[in-house]
Amino acid sequence: MASKISVLLYSHNRAEQFRANLELVLAQSYPAEDFEVLAMDDASGDGTWAMLTAIAASGERGNLRILRNSSNLDIGGCRAELYRNISPESSLVLLMDDDVALPPDFLSWAAAYMAANPGVGALGPRVVYHKDPSRPAHYPNFVSPVTGFYSSRGADAATDCDWLIACCVCFRREALAQAGGFDASFVSSHEEVDLCLKIKAAGYRVVYDPERTVTHDIAEKKRKSDRLYYLYRNKFLVIRKNFRLPWNITATLAILFLGFPRYIADSLVQNRGVNAAELRTIVKAVFDGLRGRGGKL
Repeated sequence: MASKISVLLYSHNRAEQFRANLELVLAQSYPAEDFEVLAMDDASGDGTWAMLTAIAASGERGNLRILRNSSNLDIGGCRAELYRNISPESSLVLLMDDDVALPPDFLSWAAAYMAANPGVGALGPRVVYHKDPSRPAHYPNFVSPVTGFYSSRGADAATDCDWLIACCVCFRREALAQAGGFDASFVSSHEEVDLCLKIKAAGYRVVYDPERTVTHDIAEKKRKSDRLYYLYRNKFLVIRKNFRLPWNITATLAILFLGFPRYIADSLVQNRGVNAAELRTIVKAVFDGLRGRGGKL
């Protein structure tokens, strides 16, 4: 009997890219009756909702459910809301970004892998750049238990790791449930680190397997104060939520005395001088992270 799968996608103001990759999901070779697709419009203003309603109204996509946010929930909020709406019959959950393209047999591969490896709670494929498929975009990632610093390394075979980039990850539903699901308080940045560490703490494996490849159409992004805020604040939240004494102290001190000066130096280099507003954002991020503040800026 095939595993039931819920595929979760969300998008904000990227209608055409969303449409193209949604079509690839809907065209999977996996039996249509065994997977559902939850597609969310995160308060877009570019016709995303009209596109979704048109696809749903065609009547050809019985396994498609569409959702619309009245206000922008951002990454963490979208993931949490989608997770709350999955079918009770689903045993697997595929989380993916709107800029990821799946090969036709991806769901079949993921379902077979998870069935053959019941101890795996999260499975990630090889991810390459859309514009240059010869270049890996992401690798298996690790977290130092002492400093909290991240590292990654290339892998040509299935590799157990600490966390996976959440642009395309298949989760075992029971592992997600034991980890508490998606934490919207992160808003964006590091949420997948927190989730994967919780899945490992619940006794499951987190595995990167390059046997299957997906493409990620990563766009170059401008520096934005809110993104920097979440990037720096949430590192402290990961430590607070996952590290125990004495390692939560050593990791916090490492980020504070080694990471914080690097954040300041990076701002000076990237802006070719002092950007007072950005520096204030970085200081606030560190302060809020130290006191455990989650939620939107």
